Amino acid sequence: MYYIFQNGDDFGFKCDEIHEITESDVLISDEIYQRFFDEQCGGRLLRVKNINGTTFEEIFEEYVFEYTETTEDKLLRLNNRLTE
Repeated sequence: MYYIFQNGDDFGFKCDEIHEITESDVLISDEIYQRFFDEQCGGRLLRVKNINGTTFEEIFEEYVFEYTETTEDKLLRLNNRLTE
């Protein structure tokens, strides 16, 4: 059986055959567990919306990663252009 756990904004999965399961870990179906990795392999970025949900859609939501270039990143990028 698979469980999901959350620690702040981070989350992960546990398998009862391998990991110690705690009271805060939430049992999920094999289908939800597999769908998470199928969706992730398809390029979707997912985060936990409601760890106590009962369906994939209740538990996870897709999000868009927004990268903001820092001054240091910009200087490194420009420096790399100059050395090419």
